[in-house]
Amino acid sequence: TERARSRRAEVQASRIVVVRVREGRRTGLARCAASDVGELQATLRQALAVARAASISPDWEWPRGSEEPVPPAALAEMHDAEIAALAPAAALQRLQAHADKRSTLRCSWSELDLVIAATGRPTRAASTTEISLEARTGRRPGSGFAAASSRTLQGLAIEALIARAQSLQASEISESVPEQEAPAVLAAEAAVALLELVAREVFSGRRFVAGQGPLADPAERRSLSAVVRLVDEPREAIALGFPFDYDGVLKRRRELVHDGELAGPVLDLELAARCGRLSTGHGVAGEDATPGHPQWLAGEEAEADLLRRSAGGLRIGSIENLRCLPGPGLPFRGVARSVR
Repeated sequence: TERARSRRAEVQASRIVVVRVREGRRTGLARCAASDVGELQATLRQALAVARAASISPDWEWPRGSEEPVPPAALAEMHDAEIAALAPAAALQRLQAHADKRSTLRCSWSELDLVIAATGRPTRAASTTEISLEARTGRRPGSGFAAASSRTLQGLAIEALIARAQSLQASEISESVPEQEAPAVLAAEAAVALLELVAREVFSGRRFVAGQGPLADPAERRSLSAVVRLVDEPREAIALGFPFDYDGVLKRRRELVHDGELAGPVLDLELAARCGRLSTGHGVAGEDATPGHPQWLAGEEAEADLLRRSAGGLRIGSIENLRCLPGPGLPFRGVARSVR
């Protein structure tokens, strides 16, 4: 983080091992930060103990094509050597070259290694990198904000991102509030925050199996605009994910909302067995299944066009501190920032 009053550089390393077992049609899970055989054996025994106390679930059914290999070229595209070699001191130096007294630049990056080993199934392994930058520039209130993520350092386009934040700085400050029915335009950064909330809360496999949420309870459903099209697209580079889930099942494109109608939930092997379906390749370490790569498909108008026909309304630059509230229709509360 680079700002006028302070700068901070941190690095963290972690290892997580998740062991999931099936014994007598029961599933058990345990996790650790294993570094030797003894810890792994203890974690396995713990998973077995959990399985013996768990309720019975149907046998898992692997979806067709789940053993297909991932093309080496696709795996190579997921990793950027420049990000992997980036040190905090070097990153701070890059940010200092673009920061002024009224800027706050926050950059984070990671290198992730994932290995899935399963009895009787092919081992999956991949390494991936990603980098994100949030830029807030100008005097507050009224500072401009922009953010982006990329698989590669070059693809982040730091200069262009900071220039976009600067172009969004307010020329004047107004305390007037638009009328309640005024139109609103969400910037991409704000739309992404809402999109992640919707994907996590609405399409969660665990919530569906528990009978919760609009997919399981018709009383919680609300009609959506026919223009809403939502997909989970893991195979695109922009998705910043692995090509397989934590069960080792290959991820595939899944339409979540089409013409305003909700599709079914996303599932892993265990949750799919419990509701008589096949895994959709969205397992997250045996605890849930959620869309990890949601996209709202673009409409026909650019943001500039939307702003022109929303005169007198609001442009919301970002939404922070989002949380769901109880009740039908997915009510939520958050803090709108960079409002114009």
